[in-house]
Amino acid sequence: MFPPSCFLCAVPKRLYGILTQAFFVNNPNRRHQPFQPSGLERGSTYGHRQFAFGVLRIIAIIRTEAHPETDAVAFIERRKMKIKIIAGTLLARVRAESPIVHHLTNWVTIYDCASVTKTLGASPVMAHAPEEAAAMAGIASALVLNIGTLTVDFVVAMKLAAKSANKKGIPVLLDVCGAGATRLRDQKSLELLNEVRIDILKGNVSEVARIAGKAVRTRGVDATCVEGDRVALAVKLARERKCTVVITGPEDVVTDGTVTYLIRNGHALMSGVVGTGCMAASVIGAFAAVEKDLALAAASGLACFGIAAERAAALAQGPASFKEKLIDNLYRLDPKTAGRFQKVYRASGTFCQGKRGTDR
Repeated sequence: MFPPSCFLCAVPKRLYGILTQAFFVNNPNRRHQPFQPSGLERGSTYGHRQFAFGVLRIIAIIRTEAHPETDAVAFIERRKMKIKIIAGTLLARVRAESPIVHHLTNWVTIYDCASVTKTLGASPVMAHAPEEAAAMAGIASALVLNIGTLTVDFVVAMKLAAKSANKKGIPVLLDVCGAGATRLRDQKSLELLNEVRIDILKGNVSEVARIAGKAVRTRGVDATCVEGDRVALAVKLARERKCTVVITGPEDVVTDGTVTYLIRNGHALMSGVVGTGCMAASVIGAFAAVEKDLALAAASGLACFGIAAERAAALAQGPASFKEKLIDNLYRLDPKTAGRFQKVYRASGTFCQGKRGTDR
């Protein structure tokens, strides 16, 4: 079946632009000469790539015209745009600047969070007392909040620290650990979001979906299946809350509502170790402390953390040795290696269907 008749009017001009870009990009001066693909006639690899991508975009447009509810062009773009993100550069900046990262975090994983922060080269401080939370945030470069071991008094200290951080203008990260498991967690997460400025909202897919108002339940602090597109979910929430949203999983999603990154670094063993999600929040906090583009900072931090996990898994015999080697490999990770092994893609759309495995 051919697509609707309106397609016949719209496509020719679009095809011309795509083919022009695909076949004449190497030599713009030849655009008005007879049709000769500049790269392909010399058999260049670049020319073949441009030709193949031009064909894929044509197929995508046909698919979009026939099914306008599916952004097929974005589907193609999303898989094309592997970016040269500055993960290595930001890692070097963290180590050079050694920013103070103030934590009010999960008591179960507090030592691990401090360890990864120190391992990166940043300076962790874990000050929970309401009497000093605001003062400590006042000397920090980033604030990380985590509701994993939630109490009502703990949230009071979080608000004091966050208001101080807001006044100073440093980034505040909220890890909504366990949101969707109980009413108290939902209420306190929303209190924090409504009463202070949260710059980065982080969680697994079911936690973030719950904060977005979806009727989902979280299995304690473990993710459950959430129907729909996690990229669209993150983008919508980021725009509504005017913050950067991070969804961790086999493919991490980071978005500020305008720019979206997909991070494919990491290993399945991360989901078998308690605290890797909390540690990821600390890593993001350290990177956000040195970079104002918070989406870029979060994507860079997750890439570095995931690369260290991949290298640790190659040497580990199980979860215990993996955790030990994760810290070692994060410590040994250098900017050049981070740049070489990062798997970070920039998404230009939200066509992102299908299961990707178990979230961490």
